[in-house]
Amino acid sequence: APYGSDGFNRIIDESLKDIATRFDTLFSRDEIVALVLGGGYGRNEGGVLKEGNEEKLYNDLDFFVISKDMPPWKNAHIDRKLKNLHYELCDQYGIEVDFSDLKPVSTLAKTPLTLMWYDLLYGHKVIWGNIHVLQNLPRWKAKDLGINEALKLLLNRGMGLYFARSHLLHDVLIEHCDFINRNIHKAYQAVAEAILIAEGKYHWSVIRRMELIKEAPVAEYCSDGRLPNLMQEAMLFKLCPQYIDPVPKAINDRLQMAIDIFEQVYYACWAKYFG
Repeated sequence: APYGSDGFNRIIDESLKDIATRFDTLFSRDEIVALVLGGGYGRNEGGVLKEGNEEKLYNDLDFFVISKDMPPWKNAHIDRKLKNLHYELCDQYGIEVDFSDLKPVSTLAKTPLTLMWYDLLYGHKVIWGNIHVLQNLPRWKAKDLGINEALKLLLNRGMGLYFARSHLLHDVLIEHCDFINRNIHKAYQAVAEAILIAEGKYHWSVIRRMELIKEAPVAEYCSDGRLPNLMQEAMLFKLCPQYIDPVPKAINDRLQMAIDIFEQVYYACWAKYFG
């Protein structure tokens, strides 16, 4: 984690070693080929939440489980064990520790290109098993990502804004303040990613995206001159998140601005899609 201390990064490494050890006691190499960490921590760009002198994990730990070809009953048995391990690790570490559905290694070469698999190919950490397993994936390039991937990303993050608005209107703000703030930032992150995808300039590293978006024709997607700075703040939040005070008007104003900007970029991407 680039914004974490040496001590914090050692804690991450020790946590991953512990998870790998737990995994090793539950599964054999005859069943599972590799356990691959994706997301921010897999790219060495995980968020570091600083509270006083304490540093904490902020993002989920997202694991991809690459398996051998097995009969359905065996897959179901492994899925149950993974679910139990998920609950145990969530309790232990206080964050979500997620395991994907089993992905047979024999299917990797024919994996369709999605943003998720593109990010995983170029930014991951194998913590157990065959460290070269993802070499079986196709060698995609950024220009191969279609604008449909940008639209799917925006649709997903748009739902985050919808739920943020619902919490703000109907629930106790202090209980959902972090969710609302996080989804505002995720919306701006997605806007930056969607623009870069549409321009054929996407990069798997958020640090590199922070540089690339400065060169992108942002004004073609949104007329609000505040957007470049808002995207930079959001991408920095991904690396160094912070809690905010539950002030209703300030949060409402930020959320409405995010929705307005988001809509502009969303419709601009659809216009580009239809060409």
